[in-house]
Formats: sequence, structure tokens, C-alpha cells
Amino acid sequence: MSQSSEARIFAGITTECDKFFNAGNSAGVEALLLEHLSAAENNGHLYLQLFLQSELMGHFRMKGDTRRSLNAVEAGLTLLKQLPELDPVSRGTLQINAGTALSAAGKFDEALAVYQQARKSFAGVLKSNDYLQAGLLNNMASVYAAQADITSAEQCYLDALDILKSNQKYADSAVTCVNLAQLYAQRAQDDPLISVMLECTMEFLDTPALPRDGYYAHTCTKCIPVFEFLGETARAAELRSRVKEIYERN
Repeated sequence: MSQSSEARIFAGITTECDKFFNAGNSAGVEALLLEHLSAAENNGHLYLQLFLQSELMGHFRMKGDTRRSLNAVEAGLTLLKQLPELDPVSRGTLQINAGTALSAAGKFDEALAVYQQARKSFAGVLKSNDYLQAGLLNNMASVYAAQADITSAEQCYLDALDILKSNQKYADSAVTCVNLAQLYAQRAQDDPLISVMLECTMEFLDTPALPRDGYYAHTCTKCIPVFEFLGETARAAELRSRVKEIYERN
């Protein structure tokens, strides 16, 4: 089966996953992905296995299951070597997911190496302001921040924010702003840019055009711990209320 055929199958699977995701049903997402992965392995569908392992990297990372997340990374990168004809955008996307899982596991040098591979995959294929470039920059920034390289992290976050705003990606812009707030707090607890970035975060989250769906709820859950850590408990409570309302509705 061709890559395009297996990609279409994967698109259908992600549509099913979205239903569970929007209802906050992580167990449903996991069961569905693992069921389809088993079928893909039995049928020798390598592209589909690759796409599913990419999803599982992120799923297990968000669940806090480091072992299974890294297992998915190993499986995904192994499959990547078996599929040299894979299109560059899909290759780079998987490399970003792998790097993010490695970073979450504290494997920062390995993560940066994989992110650099993603940069090469995207080079000459994606425009500099493509949405995927922002994802790569944000993830690189988080690694630099973990390594206390504030200057490199700040530049990556700011470059990512410019791309996200130009693409009207309000939810992801909010996350980038809250990450910048956390970065500035890492530099100095009284940095005036902290409050500036928290205000920007709420402005993006309050954008009327931003749908209050499962992705919005997921975005809020990323922001809540930072607001709490920085003493913005009222805003954290407001965002938690929004998350609850979305999941109860779905």
C-alpha cells in the first residue's frame, strides 16, 4: 500500500481519536491507536505504523508514561530509516514529535540532535513562516530553557510567536506567551516581561474566533500550571472552569 493510501487511513483514525480527545477520554485515544497499530503491524503497513507511532510518542508523553513514549520514539525512528522515500514534511513532523518526547524524558542533547534533523527535513520545502516551523522553534526553545540558555530560548520563542500570529494560531500563540512568561521568571522573578506575557496569553485565549473545543481545553491545561506557579490563581481557576465546561459538554 502506498504512503498516500496509508495516510488517508491514518486521517480517518485521527478523526476517530478527535472524538475521544474532545471528550477528555485519554483511555479511548490510547485503545484506538494501539488497536490500529496492531493491525498495521500484522498487515505490514509501514507508513501507517510510522504515523501511529508518532501519535503514540505524544500520547504517552502527555500521559507521563516515559518508558512507553521512548519506546514509540525508538520504533518510529527505526521505521524512518526503513522509509527513505517518505516525504520531507512527514519526516520532519515525526522528528519533532520524537524530539519532544526525548526532551520530556530529560534527554536534551538527543532532542536537539533530532530537532536539527527536522530542520534539514523542512529546509527548502517549507516557507520560513509555515506553521510547522513554529512548532519546531517552540520545541527547540523548551530544550534551551531546560539547559538554562535563556537567550537562545527567548529568540526561538519570539520567532515562533511571529509565525503563529501571522497564521492566526491563537491557541498555540497563547502557549508560546505563557512559555515566555515562565522563561522570564527563570531569568528573574521580578522581570516586568512576565506580566506582559501573561496578559498576552489571556488575550489570545479570549479571542472570539478561537473555538472552545477539545484543543482549547488542552491549551488551557498547558497554561494553568504556569499561572498558578506565578501566583495568578484567579486566572488559573478561570481556565480550569473553562476546561471543565468543555469536557462536560462533550
